[in-house]
Amino acid sequence: MKSRDIHEALVYLQNQGMTNDQLNELHHKRSKESFGKALGYWSVDRNMSPKSEEYGQRLLYVMKRHQEGEQSFSRLITESWQHV
Repeated sequence: MKSRDIHEALVYLQNQGMTNDQLNELHHKRSKESFGKALGYWSVDRNMSPKSEEYGQRLLYVMKRHQEGEQSFSRLITESWQHV
């Protein structure tokens, strides 16, 4: 996984109406995550810690399942923690 994969997932999820609060539920830290901060951070190539890799995997999981037709971000967020 690369930074651009995470960035692309963030763009998709934001464009599909995911809220900052929902994004925050996917993040490994319980700080206030926002699309603005996340998009800025992942817009450049970065080395990923294991926690960042897991965060990226959760984002990609939610994006792919949403693209497959599952519309409930709340359900997908919960599922992502079980699958990653």
